[in-house]
Amino acid sequence: MDFKELVSPSLTDLFIKEMQRMILSNELSIGEKLPPERELAQKMKVSTAVVNGGIRRLCEKGFVRIVPRKGVFIADYIREGSMATLNSILEYNKDYYQENILESLVDFRKTYEVKVTADACESRKDENLENMSLLLGRMEIENSNDELSNLAYEFHHEIAIASNDIIHALMIATFKVGYVSSYRSILNMGGFLPEYRAFFRALYEMMQRKDSKGASDLVLSSINNWERILKAQVR
Repeated sequence: MDFKELVSPSLTDLFIKEMQRMILSNELSIGEKLPPERELAQKMKVSTAVVNGGIRRLCEKGFVRIVPRKGVFIADYIREGSMATLNSILEYNKDYYQENILESLVDFRKTYEVKVTADACESRKDENLENMSLLLGRMEIENSNDELSNLAYEFHHEIAIASNDIIHALMIATFKVGYVSSYRSILNMGGFLPEYRAFFRALYEMMQRKDSKGASDLVLSSINNWERILKAQVR
């Protein structure tokens, strides 16, 4: 039996997570100036090195901006954020979805994934089917929810690659954290593993037959079911 390695987060990681929580919950408002590093360290009971390192990483993620000789300010991450900001928001929400984040993920999946699946049915190659078959085989014997969630993302990404649209493939990859966390949330509720495996088997068979309508309808139905389950969790 394999046991999962337990990794303790560093104080810097905890500092970043708490700052992100305060920013995303609007406890810290866009444009607000943070206290000096020494004062912030005293308030949060950490060293100035932790605060300094955390501030720099928050800046890289697009959550704060450092203005020389003036201080550190909460950035307008909605207007000026990047893919790094988006990934950080998705990662922050991976175990509990805020309703607005969930709605955005649903809109993204309905906009891109349904069309990508239909396109992939028409353009998929034998290599894509082989890769999907390998992923299916791993899904059938895997019991770890974390690994099953990663395999689900890989399957969706392979479909995006099969569509021959590089933008779609990169967009799906950008939302990897969202895919993995949503599948993990549902699988962790228990009882969904048979449905999970049946969905991917059916999707693979439709990809084999080039049944673009059947595959896109199946994906849309799955997204609607996924939305219903996670919305119940949010409430």
